[in-house]
Amino acid sequence: MRSETHYLGMVVAKNNGMLLADMTVHGRPSVNDLATLLAHAMKRPLDGDARRPRLVRLRGHRQWRGLFPVLKELGIDVSVERKLPGVERAYRDHLRRLRDDQRAGMIKPSAAQAKVEAMFPAVAR
Repeated sequence: MRSETHYLGMVVAKNNGMLLADMTVHGRPSVNDLATLLAHAMKRPLDGDARRPRLVRLRGHRQWRGLFPVLKELGIDVSVERKLPGVERAYRDHLRRLRDDQRAGMIKPSAAQAKVEAMFPAVAR
């Protein structure tokens, strides 16, 4: 079997680190995927306050270049950067929420199951 790569695109507000939009992409993301993600962040952001940014910060991937003229027409400046600390922080928070959601469904052991160390000291060691 071949492994398949999935990407999570995220739009984060610079001032407060709030996640405005996210989108999972199966396979290599295209300029259309980025345009869709940005449109969601502007038209229907997760915080509910629709707005047009003055500046979009992106990692320097070649496939995004096709979107630059469109953003310029909309009056949105583009900054290409190596690191995006706000997005990296939001991604860590996203992973933490996923882990917490998985743990919430875990079944708590019964009183008898919690005493397994006393019942099986060799296993406990």
